[in-house]
Amino acid sequence: MRKIINFLKSKLLNLSILYKNLIITISLLVLAILPLSIFFVNTISNMIRTENMMRLATLSSSLAQNSKEAILSWDYTLLITISENVQQELDILYLTIYNSEGSIIGDSDQDKVGTKDIEAFNSIIQHDYSNLQNQKYFVDKVKQENKEILEIKRPVLINDRVIGALVLGTSQERINKLISGITHKIFFISFVVLILGAFIATIFVQSLTKPIKLLQLGARTIGTGDLAHRIDVSSRDEIGELAVAFNEMAGKMQDSMQKLDAQNLELKELDRLKSEFLANTSHELRTPLNGIIGLVDAILDGADGPINAQQEKHARMIKKCSVSLLALVNDLLDLSKLESGLMEFDIQRFNFKDVVDSVLPIAEGLVKDKPEVVVEFKIHS
Repeated sequence: MRKIINFLKSKLLNLSILYKNLIITISLLVLAILPLSIFFVNTISNMIRTENMMRLATLSSSLAQNSKEAILSWDYTLLITISENVQQELDILYLTIYNSEGSIIGDSDQDKVGTKDIEAFNSIIQHDYSNLQNQKYFVDKVKQENKEILEIKRPVLINDRVIGALVLGTSQERINKLISGITHKIFFISFVVLILGAFIATIFVQSLTKPIKLLQLGARTIGTGDLAHRIDVSSRDEIGELAVAFNEMAGKMQDSMQKLDAQNLELKELDRLKSEFLANTSHELRTPLNGIIGLVDAILDGADGPINAQQEKHARMIKKCSVSLLALVNDLLDLSKLESGLMEFDIQRFNFKDVVDSVLPIAEGLVKDKPEVVVEFKIHS
């Protein structure tokens, strides 16, 4: 049982809000309409049966009053006339009248007149009427040929003296059909009310879920980057307030994104200016550096006369420093190319010792005034 409940719960949780609300609304309508329908059916059925019983009781009382004189005077013709006239009443099947000795002196079936039915007569006159709220009749339900018959039995009295009895048989077919028809109408009306309620509930739930779907669609649209999208919800309830807050949030996000775009453009412009500055500076630096290197080469080649070993050493150091500085300038140019995506890499093997040998004299020159500092170079293979 728990597995079934958990299964139904999981299925219900996976349904959309529309179907959840419809199921709840229809369930509430059924729980409200079904008991009311049953109540109305029972109430109306009891009213119809009570009214029918009162009509039959009044009719039997009238027959008992009319039969008194005929019983006392032994007027069989009058009794036969009364029995025949009763059958003209609606739903009346038969009437049997007994005298004080239990003989049938009037009946809708003339063949029974003159016969005795002491047992039926005694059951009427010996019945306990004390619990019937002073009623002088009682009711039996019998079946004849698959028909439900209601028999009203009562003694015929004069000053509490029994002078006879009568049995009035009535068919319940018309009453049952009437109750059945009313029952069908009530349940049909209930069904129509249920369908109408479900239809109204559908419209109501759709009006509730439509703005929610708009919110969902708006969230997805804004999630794709369309910050200019706005949710068109005209209701003034909580969902409308949520839509207004959602639109305000989207507007603030759009403003923030526009500011970020503007700042991004400014950064790109600054980056472009920086790249141009580096490129121009690099080009401007390369010209004097090439001039220095050219002059040093001329000195080393003896264009200005012979130089001693110490001068040659210093001149070569100047050339190395100039070449290194020119390499840094070229690196700046390479950086500009790298940022603009125009850099082409040329990966080659190099001798690390040569790189160190070129840097070491520069390092020694920086620390030559500091005798406590010793520059050592070791390569571990």
